[in-house]
Amino acid sequence: GINAEYGVIEQQPGIKANYQMLTTKIGDRKVVVAAEVDGILEDGKIVEVKTCFAWTLAKKIHRIWLQSYLGNVDVLLFGWKERTGVVEKEPEKRPMDSIPGSDLLQETDANAMLGLIGDVLDWLYDTLPDRNETWSLEYTGTDRQITVKSCGEEFLPPWYVQYVDNAPILDDSKKDDLV
Repeated sequence: GINAEYGVIEQQPGIKANYQMLTTKIGDRKVVVAAEVDGILEDGKIVEVKTCFAWTLAKKIHRIWLQSYLGNVDVLLFGWKERTGVVEKEPEKRPMDSIPGSDLLQETDANAMLGLIGDVLDWLYDTLPDRNETWSLEYTGTDRQITVKSCGEEFLPPWYVQYVDNAPILDDSKKDDLV
């Protein structure tokens, strides 16, 4: 499940951005996710708004769902663009938990995406010698190679590492079926 801590950052006087700092487990690894969210509905549900042409959704849904899942989003609002590129109709509201196993996303695909992330995290954990050092990973699609380079800098201050190690992971029943 995902333990969500919600907050609002004051960027400039009068302008606010919604964000969440989440601690979760993917496989056996504890992960911290910072997620900017588009809004919060009146009932307190977190919402992400996506606009696209309806015929392009099949190419984008995996990335959209995964980003929103990791950000602990409750509802996706799809604004369908007309041929002119303008959204003219009210957005379609889709609860996140209704997407895996639907016409948009097979449940096996959702589980496979989370499994791949878990495998990558395991690989990084086993490959990188210093877990508090900044590393650069680059994927070249043409060569299908991942290059890993040390940047030689400490990434996280000790107080933050201690906070993450001690942060609780709370159960969230709507996530259990897919993790």
